[in-house]
Amino acid sequence: MIFLITGPSHTGKTLLAQRLLEHYHYPYLSIDHLKMGLIRSGQTLLTPEDDEKLTDYLWPIVREIIKTAIENNQHLIIEGSYIPYDYKKDFDGRYLAFISEICLIFSENYIEQNMESILRFGNEIEKRLENNYPKEQMIKENKEALIECKKQDFHYVLIDKKYKVDWNLDVMLTTKRLRLRRLTKEDSGSLSRILQDEEVMYAYEHAFSDLEVTQWLEKQLNNYEHTGFGLWGVELKETGEMIGQCGLTLQDGEGKQVLEIGYLFQKNTGIKDMQSKQQTRVKNMPLRN
Repeated sequence: MIFLITGPSHTGKTLLAQRLLEHYHYPYLSIDHLKMGLIRSGQTLLTPEDDEKLTDYLWPIVREIIKTAIENNQHLIIEGSYIPYDYKKDFDGRYLAFISEICLIFSENYIEQNMESILRFGNEIEKRLENNYPKEQMIKENKEALIECKKQDFHYVLIDKKYKVDWNLDVMLTTKRLRLRRLTKEDSGSLSRILQDEEVMYAYEHAFSDLEVTQWLEKQLNNYEHTGFGLWGVELKETGEMIGQCGLTLQDGEGKQVLEIGYLFQKNTGIKDMQSKQQTRVKNMPLRN
């Protein structure tokens, strides 16, 4: 998976990328580092102040890095202000299915109430040569970012009353009531309730043994690593209870592997048409993410 982090200056992009690196151990590319390497090596006559021209110059390079990482089944966190809000037009569904994005945005209220601390924490991770950022300019740029995110269906976090940014990279998709996320070894018990129910497992003609449940879970974890997708756990947002699985799987068909949407849900979920709704969301993922 590719995880894109962008937003106006001082919103905490670099800090978030660093924390994700430390937690998930995914490699991290700073577009600012790429920019300065190209400028200081004389590969371009652009300067750090040429923001719009730098986006046009840097994005094609970053775009092809993203494609290369996806083609090699590699995870990568990419952070910087030079990610276009309409980046999705540069990728077809084969790539978009493996890209997730987030834009960090301050509300005007947050800037008004916290301007001093915003500037003070501006050097939390990176040492800025200059840290003079007029409040009016900061408000303007954050408003513009919010407009663009809404226009381009770019996922964003609006930081308003309190600075809190949580991005769980294991969460693949959310709906009003549900969350689809990667399975972990801790889900063995929840999976057992589903896979060891004879009624739920009618298509397999038997309920799974403890060994089969373990093998099933290991298969999904292996799929995440080698294909970037698999069956994801479906849990209720309100309680966190895992009530099923839904996702993409590779199946043998007519001598070749074909992509299939699969699902398994425990009985009495209390949500009507659960399967069809989640199938539709998963099917549309390459067009949305």
